[in-house]
Amino acid sequence: MQRKLVLAAVAAVWAVAASGAETIRVESVTATPGQTNLLVRVLIDHSAPIYAMSFALRYPTAGLTFTQASLDGTVFTGAAAPEYFQALSGADYCGAAIVLDVNEPYDERTLPAGTAQFACALYFDVKATAVCGDAYALDLRGDLGSPVIDCVFTTVAPGTISKSVVPVLTDGTVSVSVAPIIASITPNRGSKDGGTAVTITGQHFNAATAAAVGDLALLNKVVVNSTTITGTTRAHAVGVVDVVASNSCGAATLPGGFTYFGIEPIVAEVMPRWGIITGGTDVTVIGEQFDASTTVTFGGLPLLSKTFVNATTIIGKAPAHAAGPVDVVATNAVGSGTLIAGFAYVGAPTIESVMPASGGGDVDIIVVGTGFTDTSDMTVLMGGNPVEGLDVMSGEVFSCHVPACGAGVTWLGLMVFTTGGSVNLPQAYNCGGGTGPTFRRGDANCDGMWDIADAIVILGYLFSGRTVKCLDALNANDSDNVDIADAIYLLKYLFTQGTPPPPPFETPGTDPTPDNVGCAESCS
Repeated sequence: MQRKLVLAAVAAVWAVAASGAETIRVESVTATPGQTNLLVRVLIDHSAPIYAMSFALRYPTAGLTFTQASLDGTVFTGAAAPEYFQALSGADYCGAAIVLDVNEPYDERTLPAGTAQFACALYFDVKATAVCGDAYALDLRGDLGSPVIDCVFTTVAPGTISKSVVPVLTDGTVSVSVAPIIASITPNRGSKDGGTAVTITGQHFNAATAAAVGDLALLNKVVVNSTTITGTTRAHAVGVVDVVASNSCGAATLPGGFTYFGIEPIVAEVMPRWGIITGGTDVTVIGEQFDASTTVTFGGLPLLSKTFVNATTIIGKAPAHAAGPVDVVATNAVGSGTLIAGFAYVGAPTIESVMPASGGGDVDIIVVGTGFTDTSDMTVLMGGNPVEGLDVMSGEVFSCHVPACGAGVTWLGLMVFTTGGSVNLPQAYNCGGGTGPTFRRGDANCDGMWDIADAIVILGYLFSGRTVKCLDALNANDSDNVDIADAIYLLKYLFTQGTPPPPPFETPGTDPTPDNVGCAESCS
């Protein structure tokens, strides 16, 4: 018949106070924030053999989470492996009950006497919010659980009854030890006179964390939370310095994290923003902290005829330079200030294409070319008149509105004027009587026939990136763009007696209607 031992109430068991040689103690350990599966060992000293023990301890849930109890690696393995092991836990406590022999035949196996024996492994997760200096007590107690879990050893000698020994209980501690980490400081530069408000970001900060910029402690330091410290820099010599955060667990350094500057110039604006590649454009450089010794360069070349006007203004002439944007740099004895792409050199503009290039006018067009500036510098004429709706998208693209074609007008010319020069395209937009690209609507493959191959070309253009000569030929329904409706329109015409495509259809011609579709070349 199997016998079961219940440690809380064993018949004919009495408790005896420990002699001092009997102890249950929790080993103190160190941990880091967010650490998982932290091992805490429960050690025992006992002067006589034992065949059972139980214990429980309270832990702070604000810093720790109990995950499991285990006998792996303990003295309770091999010949001393217990027949009964029960991990015990509650809202804020954990422990275990261990009995070597509970099953028949009952041979009263025991664990020999010993000291510092590893009896049980407890595992905890440390909260990520823990910081250096936090200490979490692991408090062995005899009043935890319901029913109460006793902290006892149970001894037995052959032919005698069991007795429980109440050992001395020695608590342990989980101490958090982690040095701070610095990720960044914002801003990362400030005046040599100090007074720059900065924010240091990182990890593992607490109220005791010190912060220094260039070996000088921050003024008005505030530890906002575990990842943020704010404060104000002190006066320091000009140069690059380290940023340091430290606590009792260690220090972190952000090498060269902050720069102290003196009276460095600042370049805010250049007027005008554009100039000719041959140089000589009169310019005004606007900024701060200029003096008579301040030099100015455009794309690495010195400003010509430089004149210091005051602390915020320098004037001169832009040097010659290849086309394109350049940095404008002001430099004095302390340092430099740069306006990235602050000035652009332009040559005469060019026009490569106009789309749409034909129709009845009163339509927006897109012009592709080079050397375009912006609306403050560029003038565009269409048919000799200023255009409306000018929108310069980049140095290579602008859009504008074409006026309606007047009676008898065949072509509208396009003229573009910039700082870099001008360009004139006399036949930019065909009002219907010109000799622009010709096509047959619906003849997508330009073979002079209308069949299913044309619908396949339209679908290939839409979904497979196929190149074509003339989008107008694909625009079977003469809408504002080419889409799947054109393929469907053509298939209906071919196979269900649908409406033929609009002109130009049987005879090649130019597009008589304005839309956003054009031809790269004739398709007839």
